[in-house]
Amino acid sequence: MRRLFYLAALIALLSPLTHAVSSRASLSASVSDPRSPPASRGRHLMCAIRYNDDTPLKQFLVVTNQLQDYVQKRNYFECFSGGRTNHRTDLVYPPYGADLSIDWGVRLSARKDETSTTLQVMNGRDEDIWLKLVVNGSDVLMNHKSPIERVVEAKDSQDLVIVSKKLNGTDPVMMWAWRAEPVVYRQRESEKQVSSNGVTVSVEHRATESIFTVFNDRSDHDTPVYVWLDIIPQAGTARENLWLSRKRPMRVAVRSHHKVRVLTVRPVDIKRPWYFTFNYKWQSGGSPDDIFGTK
Repeated sequence: MRRLFYLAALIALLSPLTHAVSSRASLSASVSDPRSPPASRGRHLMCAIRYNDDTPLKQFLVVTNQLQDYVQKRNYFECFSGGRTNHRTDLVYPPYGADLSIDWGVRLSARKDETSTTLQVMNGRDEDIWLKLVVNGSDVLMNHKSPIERVVEAKDSQDLVIVSKKLNGTDPVMMWAWRAEPVVYRQRESEKQVSSNGVTVSVEHRATESIFTVFNDRSDHDTPVYVWLDIIPQAGTARENLWLSRKRPMRVAVRSHHKVRVLTVRPVDIKRPWYFTFNYKWQSGGSPDDIFGTK
């Protein structure tokens, strides 16, 4: 009872509150100005999920712009899915000729006129989503190449693609499929550098990959530096979900005043965690066998 009292007090502090109710989940969220940058928006998502009549109510609070560990991300993923445990991994295929498709608070609609059809998304959820749209057709033209993938902010709508009939098209046909998912496992783009005695390791984090580069700015022209680099999965990340462009641990020689792209890391499945750290060391004045004990 004491836990429920504190939980009720916490919910009371999160105002204004909006409520979204489905047959399996009720969600409330405190949302600030949606026009502000996503990184500065505070999102308090209160999830209350009951899987069936025989199970107790599961409640948890997620601060969606402060997802630090695997448990928080798993809870957010579960909350986003409305209590389905695993979020949808396949595309939603509306019936041919459908004008509207809705999946857990995200609406995709087809707005038609005499010459074209515009596909529009409306994100009714209280957090940003990643949307994928696939459009196939014959005798049609599109102003964007399929598939279309983009971030749609909370409570926002976007025109995704305009499909029109070819000039000499006789029987235009269009079919579309789509999926919405959380933006949890996509990295924010950034770059970090670590330098030591003229050797710099740079890591460029892109949305779905990380690229490691080594720059040797040392003046000993006749002697390269030998770099050893290893990738270590963080808690909650399965090693098999990390794809590496080189076998780990990686060893590479970098000549003086040269910059070498040494490693790329990508997730095998973007819908699963792929967090990692790395260790590295370097040395000059010998062969890899002398330094590391192996070639």
